[in-house]
Amino acid sequence: MTQTTPGPSPSTAAAVSSGPAYRPDIDGLRAVAVMLVVIYHIWFGRVSGGVDAFLMISAFFLTGSLLRSWETRGSVRPLQRISRNFRRIVPLAAITVALTSIGSFFLLPASTRVGFIQQAWASLFYFENWKLAFSSIDYYADNATASPFQHFWSLSVQGQVFILWPILFFIAALVLRNLGQARRRTAALYMLSAIFVASLACSIVSTATRQEFAYYDTFSRLWEFAAGGLLAILLPRIHGPKWLFAALGWLGIIGLLSCGAVLDVQSGFPGYLALWPILSVAAIIISGSDPNVRFAPSRFLANPVLLKLGTWSYAIYLVHWPLLIFALNSKGGEHLTWLEGTCLILVSIALAWIMTTLVDQKLRNWSWPDRNWRRSLAVVLVFLVLGSTVIGSTQVSATIAANEQEAAAESGSPKNETHPGARVLDPTWTKEVPTDVPLIPLPHQLDEEWGTLPHSCAEMTPAVPDTLVNTCGMTEFQRGAFTLGVVGNSHPEQWLPALEAIADDQGWNLMAFLKGACKFAIRDPDSYDDPVFGADCRSWNDAVLDYLAEADPDAVLTIGTSTAPADATSPSDWGEKEAVVRGLDEAVERLQASKIPVVLLRDNPRFTFNAYECAIQDSTGSDCSVSRSQALAPYNPSLPLAGPGVSILDMSDILCPNGTCPAEIGNVAVYRDTNHLSLAYTETTVFALQPRLMRALSIAQ
Repeated sequence: MTQTTPGPSPSTAAAVSSGPAYRPDIDGLRAVAVMLVVIYHIWFGRVSGGVDAFLMISAFFLTGSLLRSWETRGSVRPLQRISRNFRRIVPLAAITVALTSIGSFFLLPASTRVGFIQQAWASLFYFENWKLAFSSIDYYADNATASPFQHFWSLSVQGQVFILWPILFFIAALVLRNLGQARRRTAALYMLSAIFVASLACSIVSTATRQEFAYYDTFSRLWEFAAGGLLAILLPRIHGPKWLFAALGWLGIIGLLSCGAVLDVQSGFPGYLALWPILSVAAIIISGSDPNVRFAPSRFLANPVLLKLGTWSYAIYLVHWPLLIFALNSKGGEHLTWLEGTCLILVSIALAWIMTTLVDQKLRNWSWPDRNWRRSLAVVLVFLVLGSTVIGSTQVSATIAANEQEAAAESGSPKNETHPGARVLDPTWTKEVPTDVPLIPLPHQLDEEWGTLPHSCAEMTPAVPDTLVNTCGMTEFQRGAFTLGVVGNSHPEQWLPALEAIADDQGWNLMAFLKGACKFAIRDPDSYDDPVFGADCRSWNDAVLDYLAEADPDAVLTIGTSTAPADATSPSDWGEKEAVVRGLDEAVERLQASKIPVVLLRDNPRFTFNAYECAIQDSTGSDCSVSRSQALAPYNPSLPLAGPGVSILDMSDILCPNGTCPAEIGNVAVYRDTNHLSLAYTETTVFALQPRLMRALSIAQ
């Protein structure tokens, strides 16, 4: 018998006369791998390397099956293989996606609905890994709340390989159709060796330069599948003394169990460090290939308990993660206790048993789809339609709820009366603020809460370098008008609506050079957590300074300080926890050398929690406030930089009135996440920002 379903999946023995003997120890190995994943996720909040074990096992069986088809029949039928593999994995995956979509709608913050619906579609159609990959390097993507679909990244990679591997073997069989049977295994060995070397090299480089992207990148993971395939090809040729096989197996067990404890899998994989679990699994599989080895771990792995867990392993993997995310959200992000974690593990196993018994095993025992690939594909399509229907219904419900909220927010008095925001801090404000209107921005509007300017800089004179054009925006240019440049990361960006209103009122030109996570400063790239990003940020700042020296704006505004995340337990005496941006002094000196006045805006508070989600969940907002002494230094750290050509702009009293930094003021959420001000709020600060900016500019000049 042969097992053919890859990935974290149940036992999938299918009768194939030419296949090898059934390996119960590998079903047990699946159980060990899935429990490593679950236990590390739930109890330790870490990644174990168990998923890499699944990828290895997946490719071991997939390659073995394809190779036997090529060797015995001289060909590979890709449509039959692809449809059959997806028939085995799609049903439970589609059910999980559907149920998770419903749970996300009712149990998770409304602000996450749009993003999670998109991830539901990505998970159902096996491209969740790419969505997460590009989101991981997108500074403006909202990754503050863990996704209940995040674990589908590995299933997406597997699904893509389910398509790629049969096609590769089909092409090989077609191109080498005159190759003798004895040499087909050798040809497959060369093909997978090339993939292994190329992908591993790519993985090492990509992990060193863009680890967040590489973690989810299919191309950086192909070598793990190639390793499983190579093991399937070479295993019949591997021989040795029984004591060596036993020792090799136990070393593999120790290596697999210790991987997550010794290595930082989340931050270090899938480069060469991922060889650890891959080689561990290879050692275990090699050890169990000889059933006569008395003290090999294969006997332990084949015990009835692990075999049962192995049968349910695919479903356990599917359900444990969304259950964990829902549980963490119900606790406000606090870690589960050991008892709570144990209960969650038991619930995951129980649900997995139900899903496997009622759905998976029923479909496996149904002979009708086995007759041809079209019938297998029909089963796949039925479950994809089922999942699509639920996701689509959730999407419609989210849209209806968003429209109702928007209608409620816009009904009644003008918005500056129902949602005055910072205007309530104006001493001249005398109106009563209503209490029966929803907070703005509304959850579905958060993606629009990033500052932009309406025009591209492509037509500017002097010409903006190509390296800066995509990070530059401006108002409609007026020749001879006062020009204010705004430079830095997302923190000056959040003030653009208010600055644009002031520029429009004063007849100014407003130009912004903004790069997410890149503070305006001149720093050594090695001083960044990510030296690759540090080098990119340094070169960007150098290019901006060179352009500003040539363009000669009338003044430049940037952020002068940097704050650290705070909550109600933060120490009251922050000292250096709010400090001048490192390297800012050198950037200011270069602007001064070009005789460009500089305005340094004090940074806003940051929080250890999502202030927006807290605000919309807590009607009073009282639990979302942090005292000013916990969020900001006792004085503005950038004050010593003030002098000829440099002035200070401080809006902290508008963000932290009366000694408190709230998440909501005047029916407007002050923040959109943990540290970015909402545009809805900064738009309401013009009454205070304009006179202070005018004064700062007059001082600087």
